[in-house]
Amino acid sequence: FLYLLPADAAQAWSAERNLRYSWFCGPEVSWSSWLQGVVLDTPAALAVDSSCHQRDARLVLFDASLEQWLPGSSGGLGVDTYSIETECMSATMAPSVFREWEVSQFKGLADALLSAGIGVLACQKLVDPWLSDYLRQRGVSVLSRLSLRHVEHVQRLSGATRVTSLASLPERWEEVCGVIGPIERRTVCERTYTVLGCPARGSSPGA
Repeated sequence: FLYLLPADAAQAWSAERNLRYSWFCGPEVSWSSWLQGVVLDTPAALAVDSSCHQRDARLVLFDASLEQWLPGSSGGLGVDTYSIETECMSATMAPSVFREWEVSQFKGLADALLSAGIGVLACQKLVDPWLSDYLRQRGVSVLSRLSLRHVEHVQRLSGATRVTSLASLPERWEEVCGVIGPIERRTVCERTYTVLGCPARGSSPGA
């Protein structure tokens, strides 16, 4: 690395005094690469059909948890969550029955996303395994446990509007989704990363 030191006003600039050269040991330069897009080091469950990764896709961005179907779980006091749990307990609902109800809610959400042509679901928190598998089998990639930094970068890249609660889901997903480019997995130093490419020029959520 070459860098310049500021010259003294009383002395003329010279290479011996003001030019410094530093070197560092590390991976070979051939390992380095320049990528356009967002690089994620968080869990990614890509669509089973690999051809879905090779084109622009609509993306929906959640910063509410999709681990359980509790509409109030992301909002302050969680009154809705308490009400749902109390109602289930008072009705002596078996765990399996509650799970069937929960899966039916997730299925309704997934079918709505599929109808809107969503190709990627990105979530700041955890995603229910059933929902993730259901979407993957139908060509939707699921990105979970994104950090706040990742969420901001994905939002800037895609233009998506964050969905903040299961209690107020949008009626038209086309109005909140964004667009990203192809998705690629890369392994560097035995760690796997997911690369979200930039969308093609002219791409829009309604296209």
